[in-house]
Amino acid sequence: MDYVPGCDTFTVEQYGPRCLGDEVEAAFRPREERGRAERDRAGLTVTSEGQHVRLGTPDNIIS
Repeated sequence: MDYVPGCDTFTVEQYGPRCLGDEVEAAFRPREERGRAERDRAGLTVTSEGQHVRLGTPDNIIS
């Protein structure tokens, strides 16, 4: 999939044991329905112990 500014539909090719495009879409839809968080509210922290996704403040770890 290539990003094209101004386009709102894209063609996705899937192969392998999992349909990752379907999984991403399934995770994305509820977020869209609840309303999007501003981009600067989400973050990813990666350390030698692992990685954590946060929303809002650094102490609000969601995964």
